[in-house]
Amino acid sequence: MARRSILVVGPRDLPADGLVSVWIDSGSGPGYTRQVRATDLSLSSKHDDGRDDDAIYALTLAECDG
Repeated sequence: MARRSILVVGPRDLPADGLVSVWIDSGSGPGYTRQVRATDLSLSSKHDDGRDDDAIYALTLAECDG
């Protein structure tokens, strides 16, 4: 199973586990929000400046062939 990451925006303070609401930019239109597992998020230090209430995360997804 291949894994890939996409950038999402979510709250800076994440719960240790459980679900969190993140915003995903769709590339056209307003984007959308989804609930994802907090454990699937890792802070994107390359893109996040650490200044706001929200943070930029890499959401790791598992790709299924079937």
